[in-house]
Amino acid sequence: MEPIALVELGLHFLEFGLLTVRELKNALEYKRKVQKQEAVQRAEMLVILVNACGCNLKKKISVQDLLGFNPYEKAECKKTKTDAEDDLHYLKQRLGG
Repeated sequence: MEPIALVELGLHFLEFGLLTVRELKNALEYKRKVQKQEAVQRAEMLVILVNACGCNLKKKISVQDLLGFNPYEKAECKKTKTDAEDDLHYLKQRLGG
């Protein structure tokens, strides 16, 4: 996990040592969420540009065609049993239970 955190998040070695595993996981999830949103925005702009100029296409393209998935549908958030147990353990530690 250290190389991922050092490269993807841009952390220094000492900063990495100060963070907990949960904080690192949350930071990585947030970073990937932001990257996904940026990719969707770029795809939207490209779709507008390509469809506006025509480019001799028989049919218009969509964002889903470019990305390979539909970014507008809500993803179901299902927690696994281990994630739920980790959250419960973390809360018990924080609340002293």
